[in-house]
Amino acid sequence: MRKKEQKLWQVAQAAPDAIASLFSQYPTSVIQLLHNRNLTERDAVEQFLHPDYARDLHDPFLFRDMKKTVERIGQAIKHKEKIVVHGDYDADGVCASTVLVTALRQLGGQVDAYLPNREKEGYGLKTATVENFAERGTKLLLTADCGITGNEAIARGNDRGIDTIVVDHHHAPDVLPEAYAILNPVVPEETYPFKHLAAVGVAFKLVQALVSDKGLVLLGVEQNEVKGEVLEKWLLDVVAIATVTDMMPLVGENRVLVSYGLLVLNKTRRTGLKALIEAAGLEMGNTGMDSSNRKQLNAASIGFRLGPRINAAGRLEHANGAYDLLMSEQPAKAAMWAQALNEVNKKRQEITEQTVKDAQTQVQDTVDSTHIITAYDPEWHIGVLGLVAGRLLQRYGHPTMVMGDKNGTITGSGRSRNGFHLVDALDTMNELFTSYGGHAQACGFTLKEKKLYEEFIERLRTYAKNIFREQPIKEILSIDSELQVSDLTLEFYGILQKFEPFGQANPQPKFLLKNVTVLDVQTVGDGKHLKLLLGQNGSVARRAVGFGMGEVWFPHIQKNDKVDIVAELMLNEWQGKRELQLRLVDLRKPFS
Repeated sequence: MRKKEQKLWQVAQAAPDAIASLFSQYPTSVIQLLHNRNLTERDAVEQFLHPDYARDLHDPFLFRDMKKTVERIGQAIKHKEKIVVHGDYDADGVCASTVLVTALRQLGGQVDAYLPNREKEGYGLKTATVENFAERGTKLLLTADCGITGNEAIARGNDRGIDTIVVDHHHAPDVLPEAYAILNPVVPEETYPFKHLAAVGVAFKLVQALVSDKGLVLLGVEQNEVKGEVLEKWLLDVVAIATVTDMMPLVGENRVLVSYGLLVLNKTRRTGLKALIEAAGLEMGNTGMDSSNRKQLNAASIGFRLGPRINAAGRLEHANGAYDLLMSEQPAKAAMWAQALNEVNKKRQEITEQTVKDAQTQVQDTVDSTHIITAYDPEWHIGVLGLVAGRLLQRYGHPTMVMGDKNGTITGSGRSRNGFHLVDALDTMNELFTSYGGHAQACGFTLKEKKLYEEFIERLRTYAKNIFREQPIKEILSIDSELQVSDLTLEFYGILQKFEPFGQANPQPKFLLKNVTVLDVQTVGDGKHLKLLLGQNGSVARRAVGFGMGEVWFPHIQKNDKVDIVAELMLNEWQGKRELQLRLVDLRKPFS
């Protein structure tokens, strides 16, 4: 098998003395991590290390259309108008729909959710769907994780007497839809200060506005009829799930929402979520802020166990399976639906693995000579294209587009790294698509016709070549600092937990350990994963696991070899014992 594309290792510069003196109350290791995250002001450090729900969340009425949104919802509730929440088939769309429907029902709204079928309908708000809503008497439509590109469908809704409130966070087109109101932090001239909310975060800000004192007045609801603070805080479990799963940066408001959302998740009242946690082999932990307790559900629990199961429903079958589970109040049904999601997720894993193998075979001979990877097979399942693109990006370090067939044309998903903005690339050739959208590092698109494929690939490669002309093609692996094996103690691990929750824009700290000795080497998991025992200068040996690195590295590593590694720390708890281990991120032999 072809060796993994080598990354450029970049160790962060040591924190300046001025920063060290400013934060002298912290250990040197903490100061370095703060410096690496550009946290150099006292207030910023306080907010990061000690996020506060009351202090650090912005007023939801800073959204320019929030007041009119609340007023329109109040009108719909008062006049018993039919309200529909149109979500999306991924975890963000499912959870945003859950937040809105839960809150609106508790406020007295007559509301239902609609989630599209990925394969039959595709992404976004469709004219035919809006027509169907009109036929059923809908008067108010709220989108959840879509709508910002739904100009035609929203115009049709206007003609049919439906007011649309767009609740979205995706890249805005040059011409915005003529919606009744738009809640999207990234649209031009939006006044809301935090620009990185997931759709579920925008939905939550709407709920905050609705149940605030100001919002209840606008709704015409007596304040003693609604326990607003209680309502909003019990929504934070699904807010955390979607924010992490949608890979939003865990800084600013997102850090607050996820930190407090994890507290709620560990004591969730949701029958369906409890069933999903159990089905995923997880346990709800204590409810304190001590994230060093590994029994607690954390961001990794979401990213690797809960989020993929919620996403699996919309990838392979229908997102209603995940939505119904989150909304369920019947333990027997919830257990059945949670187990069904488990089975769908297993199937998704199998399909993904096979597609990754097929895609690697397709691109391996050209990956060294291209700036962007493109892979296409009409037989590939469109529900896993984004996952496959992410795996190819991880393996080869290049921006990646993976495509399959849908409804007679070609649809695809892209994944990228810093330095290559996917939606900016698609903007330069927007006439080729019936629809496209996304973010800097994740996108989706559908070509107007199959015959445009060759032109699309040619223009994409030309664009990538121009972008990378002055930049290294190799992916940069950012490293927080260099350590010795003797530095890796349980006390040091406890310090690192102050930086939880980890995720986008706040990655788990990565450390360089040079010239360590391989005391033992083996593979586990049918040869997929690499397992090493490492020592250095007579220090306590540490176990290290390289997930997905077995097939690539096992033939090249032998006992007593010297290696340089980049690794993250993890805690393994088994039968009451706690052992610090390393999760390998990358490795190389010195001078190789």
